[in-house]
Amino acid sequence: MSILEDVIILKDLASELRQSMINQRREDGLPLNHSTQVWLNARLRAKEHLNLPFQIPSSKEIAALRVGDYVKIAYEAYGENHKVRGERFWVELSHNGSPEAFRIKNGSVLFFGTVANDLVVVNELLMEHEDFELMYGDMVSLTSDNILEIVSMKDRHET
Repeated sequence: MSILEDVIILKDLASELRQSMINQRREDGLPLNHSTQVWLNARLRAKEHLNLPFQIPSSKEIAALRVGDYVKIAYEAYGENHKVRGERFWVELSHNGSPEAFRIKNGSVLFFGTVANDLVVVNELLMEHEDFELMYGDMVSLTSDNILEIVSMKDRHET
């Protein structure tokens, strides 16, 4: 067997192991992202670009979030030709099996939720840069700094 064949076999084994670990995290209901730093920091983006076409939620709006509310987060990365590519998507907030839904982390609120829509661009970029992909219903973790928009259960019932 050549060195090239050995490398191909090892790469395939690593890919199978990675997919097995992702599948186990899905089965256990654990967030697939190992760090909330994977997602766009909306607060930082708002400070850098004062004339954004949207306004990020206030601390008061974030403090009012409850299980079942939806938040929009985003993933961005450099794609071909060093152009930033990304996608925004909805996450439905959930308990993640804990009696305490939201926890404090470095002055920011840590949330758990499930991906609430199908993703297109994100998965291509996540596989390239983070080595995992997301599907509708997958558990993710995020912080209040990642939230771009909120749709609360109350708002949904009023429409």
